[in-house]
Amino acid sequence: MYRGNVATVSINTGFEDFYAGWAPETPPGFTVSPIQGRMERRGGEPSVFDIEVQSDGQTGEKVGYLCIVLPDDDEQFTIKVTVNCF
Repeated sequence: MYRGNVATVSINTGFEDFYAGWAPETPPGFTVSPIQGRMERRGGEPSVFDIEVQSDGQTGEKVGYLCIVLPDDDEQFTIKVTVNCF
């Protein structure tokens, strides 16, 4: 879902702590909120992450890689985020 220059991603996993951030190859200007917290139990409300990309004045496609780390399960998954700046 998009609201202005903010996209929302919903994720539904088990009841566990998480950390969110960007892979090193992601260019500057990508932000995510929240960066840490606890996901809901299975069957509960999905965890919502707001992604914002600030333009640096350059037009064209920008690609970032959002990493969600679940330390209790020793798991990580990555979501590719592609935006077109104009």
